[in-house]
Amino acid sequence: EHANVKGDRKLIIYSDMIANMPGFSMYIGVPAHYSDFAKSPYGRNAQALGLSGVSVTINLLANEQKTPQTNRLGDFWAHYFEANGSSVESIDAMEGL
Repeated sequence: EHANVKGDRKLIIYSDMIANMPGFSMYIGVPAHYSDFAKSPYGRNAQALGLSGVSVTINLLANEQKTPQTNRLGDFWAHYFEANGSSVESIDAMEGL
């Protein structure tokens, strides 16, 4: 229903961006290549087609888990949003709460 919004479409995220669902968890590790994730059964169901044309800003909150937030994490999400028709304007590291 929000896909027909006129004007700038922006998504601003504050998160550690470490996905953790029953079918997919980045606590195990960030996939080496987004394309591998996209081909997986979970990845094929994790499409966000309503994000087409959206400008995304990610404010990456530090987490206290043992999962490192590396450039691979940022690359994964940049590829995810781009595959769904969005553009990632920035990924900015922030202190956790």
